[in-house]
Amino acid sequence: MYHTIRVAAYEPDPLHGPWQEEMRVLRLGEELHTELTRMHAEADKGSVSPDRLPVRRLNSLLQAMAPGVIATGRNAGTDGRLPWLYAREAVPPEVLVPVIGAWAAGMYREEDDTEDADLEERLCSDDPAEAVHLPRWEAESVDLAETVTSAGGTAEPAARLYSLLPEWVAFRLAARAFRTGGTTLHFRVESSGNGARLVSWPPQRYERRGQTWYYSACLNITVHTVPFAIRFRVHVSTQVRRWATRLDVRPHQLGGTTVLLDAPLPWPGGPDRGHRLMVNTLGFDWRLKKLAWRHHSPAPLVPELDIVRNYPLPEALFSHPEHWINGSGDVAAGIVYHPAIGPHEVGPGLMPRERANLDAWVEEGLRPMLTRVPDLTRVTRRNTPSLLPRSGAGRDPGVRDAQLALQRRAALVRALNGRPLEIDVFWQSPETRAALLAELPKLIGCPPGERVGPAEDDTWRWRGEGVEIRVRARPAGPLADALPVSRERRSPRAVRLAEAIEGRCRLVVDRVVPRPDGAGVVIAEIAGKERFAAVPDSDPKHALRIAWARQGRLSQFVNLPDDTDSGLEHRARWTWLDAFRQLGAISPPAHRVGAGIPGDLQYVALWLVRHTRKGPTRCPVRRLVAVRVRPGDGPGVIEGWDAERAEWVPYPKLLLLLSQAVEPVAGGEGGG
Repeated sequence: MYHTIRVAAYEPDPLHGPWQEEMRVLRLGEELHTELTRMHAEADKGSVSPDRLPVRRLNSLLQAMAPGVIATGRNAGTDGRLPWLYAREAVPPEVLVPVIGAWAAGMYREEDDTEDADLEERLCSDDPAEAVHLPRWEAESVDLAETVTSAGGTAEPAARLYSLLPEWVAFRLAARAFRTGGTTLHFRVESSGNGARLVSWPPQRYERRGQTWYYSACLNITVHTVPFAIRFRVHVSTQVRRWATRLDVRPHQLGGTTVLLDAPLPWPGGPDRGHRLMVNTLGFDWRLKKLAWRHHSPAPLVPELDIVRNYPLPEALFSHPEHWINGSGDVAAGIVYHPAIGPHEVGPGLMPRERANLDAWVEEGLRPMLTRVPDLTRVTRRNTPSLLPRSGAGRDPGVRDAQLALQRRAALVRALNGRPLEIDVFWQSPETRAALLAELPKLIGCPPGERVGPAEDDTWRWRGEGVEIRVRARPAGPLADALPVSRERRSPRAVRLAEAIEGRCRLVVDRVVPRPDGAGVVIAEIAGKERFAAVPDSDPKHALRIAWARQGRLSQFVNLPDDTDSGLEHRARWTWLDAFRQLGAISPPAHRVGAGIPGDLQYVALWLVRHTRKGPTRCPVRRLVAVRVRPGDGPGVIEGWDAERAEWVPYPKLLLLLSQAVEPVAGGEGGG
């Protein structure tokens, strides 16, 4: 068993002192930004953001074709005063002007007939009436360890370091070859939205079954914060990047795959020459009915800057990927492999020794500015929380089950706080009804329940030791039927769904008797979602959850058993356990990691829930859900964060608020 874990993360070394790097910084400037914004508005009259320049393709083109450019700044397309380019040395105008000109011309369609498209001539013009001046490079000393401390005591890097520092680290590492076991790898820089990557190039070869398979070593470099830490971290993870040599899909099935282009610079000189790979996306364009470069790919603009060499066309790259990965002249391109495009004989992972050698190479290359974080040390062999000791030799499983039942009942007493628990069970199969009634007393250590009221009412009661539970079982009837969503196309889809939900809510009101004196839970047996797949939006689960939440009742669902269902007892058991969880009737297990962790530790869990327009609410929204357990407030006290009132509320109340908050709006927009 390993006693330590070495983390592939690095932090600024305080012994190194200030970490200042001299760079050249270029801003678009007011004049050039205004002119480019005007051209964008003219070229794309239907743009929803005409004042926001689409500079992603331009940035990719500059990073690949302008020697010395390290990184691009954020939001430069919206404000010409913000830093746009960071470089080791100023990129000369004879390089910068053609790149900007080619990108500006690419904003216009081929059928557009306008003189505005030729920005390159105006950037070079001596006529003051039509000249557009290129801004000047500025010298700036950039602190690559610039940090601010948040209100919670966490070190946060300056915003620009999230993109600038990974690029700087990548170039520093790419300047050195990696050598191990007679193998020498050279790395290229691949820019990504959340950091940078290093990809060994040219790819390695693996011969198997008469075919050659290609792969590369890949290092992902990102910047992260660590809660309450005094320094941020740079993470360097390692993996295998595999390349496609054949595509077992038809062109129209290719939604979008990454292509890295190795293109030589069309102009001489400059630092970092040949250290980049240009990132593009190849996919089927349904508007053009053919394969095309997509998602702001810079590849279509490269032939405008280099008319001497031949660059791959989308169809040729799709048909002969192995030809282009080996290169045509001094131009090469590799399609990043994905399992959807066929098999690959190279495995996806690295061996431990290979990973260790790469980690050591990275650690050496980052000294003395960055130092590796200390190894993680195992605290205890028993780090899994547990309610009770595990069953084993000398322990009777029956005794342990009885202890767990007593704990569940005690948790239920705490959660109910003297209130009776009113449960409505709406069943479709008698087997499910019987299993639910049989499992409940087993889980909480109670004797079998007694039947109360008239025989046709089917109501059962359990009472004792601070808990009173009443269960009323009735056939589900039309409550579990498919939602009758109107197919009238003149009404938006979201409106038709909302009307169907309101209809089911009215049906629930007619079937459920209000019981305001106790905590309410509804358990409903419905068909699985695959039974409703043939008719969109017909699954009634979401509508029923909304209807019962309006009445202050939590809801739990159990699927109909099939002909071969042998796990009905198990599913009934977990249906009750999930209902207890919704009530907050659980006892969080104590940790077993020793005295190093305080006994009154508070726990907080965070989720970011994303509702899409295609989901059951038909309302796209993002919602932060937070749950807190505070042992100091009593064992098993669980609360959730109410964002509307900005306060912590009991967990069952949070669930009811969430169920009501995602109701579809009858007047909302939706697809037909």
